[in-house]
Amino acid sequence: MGAALTFIWILIYYRLHKNQKITLYSLTGSVDNVDSRHKNITVYQYQKDISLHQIKKNSDGLVTNLHETHSRDTAKFLADCALAQIPVYHSEVITERLNKQVSTTHLSETTLQSLTPSSRYLKIKPVLEAALILLFLPITLILCSIISALLYIQDPGKVIYTQTRVGKNGTIFTLYKFRTMYNSVSIKSAQFATQEKHRIHFVGVWLRKFRLDEIPQFYNVLKGDMSLIGPRPEQPEFVKSYKQQIPCYNYRHTVKPGITGWAQINQGYTDNSESTQTKLGYDLYYIKHYSFELDLTIVIKTIRTLLTTDGSA
Repeated sequence: MGAALTFIWILIYYRLHKNQKITLYSLTGSVDNVDSRHKNITVYQYQKDISLHQIKKNSDGLVTNLHETHSRDTAKFLADCALAQIPVYHSEVITERLNKQVSTTHLSETTLQSLTPSSRYLKIKPVLEAALILLFLPITLILCSIISALLYIQDPGKVIYTQTRVGKNGTIFTLYKFRTMYNSVSIKSAQFATQEKHRIHFVGVWLRKFRLDEIPQFYNVLKGDMSLIGPRPEQPEFVKSYKQQIPCYNYRHTVKPGITGWAQINQGYTDNSESTQTKLGYDLYYIKHYSFELDLTIVIKTIRTLLTTDGSA
């Protein structure tokens, strides 16, 4: 009953926030590269014949590039907006909010100094996650028993597969998964999942499709290696390479890695440095806006992904 009520509360919260609509006036036309999926966001180009009263009545505020040097008239107009209690937003902040992603084009140590997760939520989150795992433990144990039996029938031998991954602050830990490949397969070096598809057995295909192979990572969460939600942990070999190719890549290790995450539900799997840099933008957004509300959104979207098996490679 408690689990059902929790799920219903999460669903109601998500639906209420999903339907919020925002309207903005753009002063400079600098709100670009906005993801077309955001249908609840409307941005109009500001015209000089539009009064402050109309802006306040018909929109949620004004957006402009606050880093630009504005003319005297523009500076006065922005001051008038402030006096009229019309919110004025920086275009880069709005673009980030609309795309739900930090731009990785001009990343630097200085711009990332603000990436400090909420210390209060950092302390509360492990307790909430442990309680949630223990709440569903009876169901999880039954499911693990069924999966283990199916795996043994498919390919007798070990049913658990271990792999070295990089965690918070660069610490190395052992990650647990249900084995989805034949026991005879020996992997001696780090490989992308796309390189392993021809080695996966029948049961493994279905486990990966619904991400049931990730269930043993609940143990990683209870151990403190991982969170239920966070940036996906990478293999040390890949991390070493990405740190050399992608500026500020190491900042994704500011928080514990997760079983699911913001990048995973928005982009899916990556297997090269270009897509990994895009993925980094989502990871940094998650860290920057680290909160209970964002985690709830990720939970709902993950459940929807699992039910539709969309992006579950």
